[in-house]
Amino acid sequence: MRTTHHHELPKLKLGVIGMGQMGTALVDGLLHVGVPHSDIGAFDLGDIHEKAEKRGIIPFSEVKDMAEWADVIFVVVKPAYVKSALDPILEIVREKPVICCAAGVDFDQVEEIMGSDSHHLTVMPCIPVSVGKGTVLMETKHTLTRVQYRNVKEILDALGAAVEVPKAAFEGASTVTGCGPAFVAMYIEAMADAAVLCGVPRLLAYQLVSQTVAGTAELQLATKVHPGVMKDMVCSPAGTTIRGVRTLERSGFRAAVLNAISAITGD
Repeated sequence: MRTTHHHELPKLKLGVIGMGQMGTALVDGLLHVGVPHSDIGAFDLGDIHEKAEKRGIIPFSEVKDMAEWADVIFVVVKPAYVKSALDPILEIVREKPVICCAAGVDFDQVEEIMGSDSHHLTVMPCIPVSVGKGTVLMETKHTLTRVQYRNVKEILDALGAAVEVPKAAFEGASTVTGCGPAFVAMYIEAMADAAVLCGVPRLLAYQLVSQTVAGTAELQLATKVHPGVMKDMVCSPAGTTIRGVRTLERSGFRAAVLNAISAITGD
């Protein structure tokens, strides 16, 4: 599925280092929002050719070749590999924007690897970017030029929403946006199971629940109404919804969500 985004994106060659789950989601998202196949290149230590061929993008066997070719470089690797991914191309990308997407790696760590005369920004995308509906967190501190930043933000915004987050809030924010899709998927699965229990066919159950989740989220984003108020709007006196709410509260629904996030962040 490929759509054209609502406005013209900057015409830049985008290189992606690392085609794991997140790198692949990023590439799929760029294609989804209308970036031409010929403007996306990828390098990976594994077999890059199969993934690249499947998507019609340019595979690179040498990271240096991709760094020379690209206008913007996305480093989408596990935290332990950021240094080894960047070391071979430091001189090549000295004037180019490098976008680091590695969980837990912040501005200071990238600065230490790249040096103070480099141009870099730390971001954290999430899996829904693959369909242009993701949240991309951007650390407020960066060394991109004004033009580089504007171009990169436009591209990231097209993938859903690019949001500036201060360093102090970055870990908590990335836990919610990065791990959150798994929790939402579990909720969708549980609600669909409940629908099936009530006689709804399985595929229809998934469609109805996912649309309900998406619609509720869109409503909150559009109106900025407090989620508690939205809940109250659906709960009639002595009605069915408030009975369900009581059962969720008895089961520790909200406490379970709080505990899940704090288990990850160590709070």
